[in-house]
Amino acid sequence: MKCTEERFLADVEGHEMEVVHEHDNVYRHVRFQKPDQSAFWFSLITWPGHLCIAGDMGTYVFARLRDMFEFFRTDDYEGRESGLFINPDYWGSKLSSSDYPRGITEFDPAAFRDAVKDDFDTSRETDDRSEKFYRALWSEIDYDILDPVANGECGEEGARSAVEDFNYDGWTFSDDWWERDLTRFRYHFIWCCYAIAWGVEQYDKSRAAAAVSA
Repeated sequence: MKCTEERFLADVEGHEMEVVHEHDNVYRHVRFQKPDQSAFWFSLITWPGHLCIAGDMGTYVFARLRDMFEFFRTDDYEGRESGLFINPDYWGSKLSSSDYPRGITEFDPAAFRDAVKDDFDTSRETDDRSEKFYRALWSEIDYDILDPVANGECGEEGARSAVEDFNYDGWTFSDDWWERDLTRFRYHFIWCCYAIAWGVEQYDKSRAAAAVSA
């Protein structure tokens, strides 16, 4: 399942913001939660140079600017049109720790299948072997490589090894497979990226409204 903005917004519908602690525009603890419910709650906690998101969807600590709310503000990002803007690649590079020991990415079977198909299509377009050969070749690839991956019988290492070892009547895959990125960001990490962007936005709206009414 892919975490989308729509999915995230449905998860936090009805959340209320509570400023648990705030000092000097750097030390903050802001909590978001549905009243009397624990599902999808999260807190944003900042101190100089760091932001921690902790809650139902995991814990991640980022480090970059003195005020990390400034780092995660997305309303002035160039190219933003509407909705929430997240930058998982860049934000992930500023991650200092998380409670997920295997990191923020995981093997992506769809990306693997696309890469396999790309090698196959490139070869078919540049090779002079018959269509009959390529139909038989694809059947072998599907049976020996793609089906086991799709059925969860092997992970990333097994998938890469299967490609590396594959040989059908002298046909082999290109030799750069161990260098290819076949991963995707984990669902929980993307959800937390949306939560940070949304949470900072809610905090800013609350502070702007308070300033107007003061």
